Amino acid sequence: MTDSIPPGFEPLLAIRSLLSSLTVPWWISGGWAIDLAAGRPTRPHGDIDVVLLERDEHALRTDLLGVELLLMTGPGHGEQLWPPGRRLVAGSDRVRLRSPRLPLPCEVLLEAAVGSRWVYHRGQSAINLPLSEAGRERYGIPFLAPEVVLVTKAVFMRHKDEQDFEAVLPFLDARQRQWLRDGITRRWRSARRRAGDPGAETSEHPWTARLIDTD
Repeated sequence: MTDSIPPGFEPLLAIRSLLSSLTVPWWISGGWAIDLAAGRPTRPHGDIDVVLLERDEHALRTDLLGVELLLMTGPGHGEQLWPPGRRLVAGSDRVRLRSPRLPLPCEVLLEAAVGSRWVYHRGQSAINLPLSEAGRERYGIPFLAPEVVLVTKAVFMRHKDEQDFEAVLPFLDARQRQWLRDGITRRWRSARRRAGDPGAETSEHPWTARLIDTD
């Protein structure tokens, strides 16, 4: 049923229709996932990010008939047809879907998993979560849990990332807040260590204090 879907989510309905032939799990990510968690569009979006598990990349070739797959490479994300036999790598590779059925540009990103657990792909396996908790669904549209989206956005801290954090913060329960605090702290301190910060081990990300549950 789509009658109860708030206005503004029409691009996600188009994605859901396009990806309905996939035989593997997929999720909306990025700012659209934050909107789904909040139950309403919270800001404008210029594209749509979709996530698949790295181990399921084959389904893009076998299941999406009539969709052109463009491999995005290099710092400028130059595009070329995805070469046969070229494996995708979580965290570095992405594929753009090209179809007249898409109202907005759509990029597919790969996430890592070990068994039944989602694992953060940038060499920090301590940041992980059961797949059953990493994925959610609303209006019949699967999406990444907001804490999973935000643990990636936290290091960038672009204006849109701040907007997404503010929009979804009231909807995070105590478990989500604690997991996100731990994940952000691990990522933040790791980044500070690489930058040579002598205070890296006690450095705190600007979001962590606001994630303390006061209930």
